[in-house]
Amino acid sequence: MIQHLYNFQNLIVGALGFLGVTVTLAVNAWLARRQRSEEREHERESLRTGLIEEFKVHLNGMQSNVQAMNKELEERQKYSSAHVPTDSMDDVYHAFVPRLGLLSVDEVREVLNAALSLRAFRANLFLYGSPADAGERHVSIPEKHAPNLIQGYENLIPRLQKTIETLEAAASPNRKGA
Repeated sequence: MIQHLYNFQNLIVGALGFLGVTVTLAVNAWLARRQRSEEREHERESLRTGLIEEFKVHLNGMQSNVQAMNKELEERQKYSSAHVPTDSMDDVYHAFVPRLGLLSVDEVREVLNAALSLRAFRANLFLYGSPADAGERHVSIPEKHAPNLIQGYENLIPRLQKTIETLEAAASPNRKGA
């Protein structure tokens, strides 16, 4: 038996070396795939977090505006017009549009629906009012169209809430607890 080992020592050492290289390559490939998967998950969570927070800002602003406008209308305070910004303030969305493919189909559907609804709302502002000033990025909505503006906000609020809920539901357990 020893003689056989001695006769085939080069073959045995070569086979062990080749096996070692093969195992090393396989482990390195597995680690690279795992690292890439973790990077993708981090990108996905960053995207979700940015979109969630941006939509929350829109949602909170709209809810606040509806409350304030309803209060003014109920109290019949001097209401000459509302100045609504035409700037969509959706920098996060626009920055991440090329990355939307990281999300699930349902998440993409909700994000696009909310973003396009916000855009349509801003475009429709000009149906109810006119630019406040040539240098400003606001539309002046007269009192007679306040109910239309409030209705527009109230139509968007559930859309934004659903989008936020969808994104939060898909978020990792670490994000949900934060």
